[in-house]
Amino acid sequence: MALVYDEMVLTDRATFERRVRQIANRFGFNPNWLMVVMRFESAGTFRPNVKNPYSGAVGLIQFTSSTAASLGTTTAALASMTAVKQLDYVERYFERWNITGKVTSLDVLYFYVFAPAYATKPLSYTAYAKGTTAYSQNAALDRNKDGKITLEEIAWTIRQYDRQPYPDGSSSAGINSTTGLLTVATLAGGFYLWKRKKYSAD
Repeated sequence: MALVYDEMVLTDRATFERRVRQIANRFGFNPNWLMVVMRFESAGTFRPNVKNPYSGAVGLIQFTSSTAASLGTTTAALASMTAVKQLDYVERYFERWNITGKVTSLDVLYFYVFAPAYATKPLSYTAYAKGTTAYSQNAALDRNKDGKITLEEIAWTIRQYDRQPYPDGSSSAGINSTTGLLTVATLAGGFYLWKRKKYSAD
C-alpha cells in the first residue's frame, strides 16, 4: 500500500517507501508522518540535495552542518547521496535522539526534526516571544497576534500538510486540530519555518 505524498518521490519510489516503513517500524510511529515531515522539510521535492538558501541546511529533513558532523558526515556528502541512501542518515538522526516509543503524533515527530528540545514540551509552551530575532523572523506563525509563538501555532502549520485519509487507511491519532486546506497564511508560515531551519534543533 502506498504512503502519503509518494507521487512526489520521483526516483526509486518502491525502495524509498520500504525504507521509510522500516524506519517508522523501528522507532514505533506511523510511516506517513515521516512522509509528511519530509514533504514539508524538503519544500515538496523529496530531493536529497535541496538546500535552504538561508541556513545552508540540506536534504530530506534539512540537515545542518553541525547535525551532519554529529552523524559523521557533511552537508556536501549528504547532498550527493541518493534519497534512499540519505534515509540511512535520517535513521541515524533518530537514533541520536533515542526516539523509540516517544513519537505519539505527527506533532512530536516534527518537533524532533525541527527542534528536539521542544518535542517533550506542552503545546502551550512559548517558543518565540515578541522582541526577539526569532520572533521577528517567524512572525507569520503568530496566528492570534498575541506576541507569542507557541508550539501549538508551529504544529498547526505542519498539520496543514497532513493529507488524509492516508492511502494505507491509517490516521494521525494524537493530533488535536482539524486539518484544513492550504491557505496563503499556511504557506507563508511554512516558508518562515523553512527559512529559519534550523534555529534551535542542534
